[in-house]
Order: sequence, then structure tokens, then C-alpha cells
Amino acid sequence: MLRRSRERASYTSIRHYNGQPSFRRASWLDRIPPNFVFFGIIGLNGLVFGMWRIAHDPQQKLFMFKNFAASWQNTFRRPWTLITAAFSHIDFGHILFNGLTFYFFARPVLEVLGSRSFLGFYLASAAISNFAQVVLGKHGFSLGASGAVYSVVTLLACMAPRMTFVIWFIPVPAYLAAPGLFAWDMYWQLKNQQSDTTGHAAHVVGMLSGVGYFLLKRYRIL
Repeated sequence: MLRRSRERASYTSIRHYNGQPSFRRASWLDRIPPNFVFFGIIGLNGLVFGMWRIAHDPQQKLFMFKNFAASWQNTFRRPWTLITAAFSHIDFGHILFNGLTFYFFARPVLEVLGSRSFLGFYLASAAISNFAQVVLGKHGFSLGASGAVYSVVTLLACMAPRMTFVIWFIPVPAYLAAPGLFAWDMYWQLKNQQSDTTGHAAHVVGMLSGVGYFLLKRYRIL
């Protein structure tokens, strides 16, 4: 399990995100309270998980796969599933891991980016990572928040590289944890074991999304 330590981080490497005057037009998304975004994402994951749990007959399960799983067919017929799939978990262990990781890592990123930028970043990372899993994965479909959550973890590591992450009760500095997670998922993606159901491609591309977003902000391209 991933979590960050309670020590206060210094976001000096990313302060200029909010440190300069902004001339962008205000949006209603900017007025959404960060806590609403934070708990709203957690709540939506819980809601869709509950829908999976009560989907017993074939028609109900087909509805869930059509609307809350990313696949080749859904990408062309229902492209929104690249995002809805990121709120979709069938197994309790899957939602527990992603939910706890989001809970521990997302808040500081949300506080720095603000509601609108965080939602754009999170949903874009979800779509990109799910599409990557559909294209590069072994099973032709993808569901789960892992790709989006890994993008948040990696962005936080870029923002505060000296922060301590706790991985399975082992404290690791962020600047080592993020590359280590990337190497682990890249290894298993290249190993390409048919029995492995983990979305390693989504993890890898999610982490790349986090780095890419950081660089775009760092050099003021976004």
C-alpha cells in the first residue's frame, strides 16, 4: 500500500503555479470547494463499486461493461467510458488500494492546482491511461482508477521530491519511490504474462502523464 508521511512538504519547485498573477477567465469549476472534489471522486468510486455489486443478471452486467469499462468497442461507440472506467472497480481489494492511495496523495496536489486544474489533470490522465491499457494491455479492456491515481502520485513526487512515501510500511523518498514504481510496472508490462490482470500499461502511462503535466506547468506551457 502507498501512502505519504505526515511530514509537511515544501512545494518550492512548483510554487510558481499559483505564485504569478493569473489572467485566465474565471470558471464555475474554480469555485468548487476542494473538499467537494476530493470526497466527490471517492464517493463516485464507491457508488460505481456498489452498482457492480448489485449487478447480478447478464443484462445488468452488460450495462456496466458498456458504460463503466474501457475497451476497443467502447472507445469508438462510447468514448466517455475512457473516463467512467476510472471510477469503476469490481473487486474490493482493487477499490481499497486505489481509494487509500488517492486519499493519502491527492489532497496536496488538489490544494496546489485548485479544483479546475486538478479535475482537468485527473480526468485527462484517466482517459489517456485507460486508452493505453486498451491498446497495450493483454485483455482488451480496462477499468479502475489506477492510471489516474498513479499520475497524481507521480506529480506529487515531482512537486515535492524530498517528501517521504511509505510503500508497504517502508519509508522511501519520493525521488526514489516514483522511479521505482515506474520500473516495476514497466518490467511487468514488458514481461507480458497472460495471467497478470494488473493494468501495468495504465500505470506506466499514468506516471508519464504526471511527469508530463509537471513539465508543462514547470515551463509554463499550460
